[in-house]
Amino acid sequence: MIRIVTLIFMFALTVGLIAFVIYQVFSFLAGTKSFRRRVKRELNQLREQIHEIREALIPFESEEFKIVSSSPVIKKKKRGKNILFKGFVSTIYQEPVLAFAIKHDTVNDKMILVLASDKDEYNFILDDDKTKVTRNDQILGYIDSSSRLIDERGNILARLESDHSNSYYIISRANNEILAHINKYDAANISESDRLFSLFHEFKTNDEDELLALSMYSMFIKPRIENSNSH
Repeated sequence: MIRIVTLIFMFALTVGLIAFVIYQVFSFLAGTKSFRRRVKRELNQLREQIHEIREALIPFESEEFKIVSSSPVIKKKKRGKNILFKGFVSTIYQEPVLAFAIKHDTVNDKMILVLASDKDEYNFILDDDKTKVTRNDQILGYIDSSSRLIDERGNILARLESDHSNSYYIISRANNEILAHINKYDAANISESDRLFSLFHEFKTNDEDELLALSMYSMFIKPRIENSNSH
């Protein structure tokens, strides 16, 4: 009799554990699906914010890339716990080349950035300590807390690092080959003619995605992360 009771107890315990695991998996999948729906909805809202700005952009080619200004035109609006930014990035000759809209959840410290040229759209989704980056809905990779752009297989594509004097950033490939030097964005100490990139090393068009991802990350996302961490 005791053995039968023990077997029944063990069976009930096993069923309970299986049910608990199934519940946890279901909850995780449901939460993930809900998060994806929310992100998709917010991306569409941010796209609407830049629709008119995007129509006024000039083609963003390699020559414009080299003379991007470090002074974006920004409009800021606060809605409860969220701060919305929108505007455009121009060349040093005030020619708009990139439109952007940002939603920053200051309570949960999450951020979504939609950045668009005349032909391409880049999305930056900051969640916890990494930023997912896509180009035309295709994943470019993730920028981690060490400012490294990493692909889905875990390979480092490029990295963003401060120079020894801490006055500018260096963007380099995984093999440490330097691609460019960029000036650190400081909203309180820039002029309209300041260039974002201070120096290129053998600029190649096939490096544009990495350069754009890390330079825009340094301009719009990294300062807010550092500001949040300082509080």
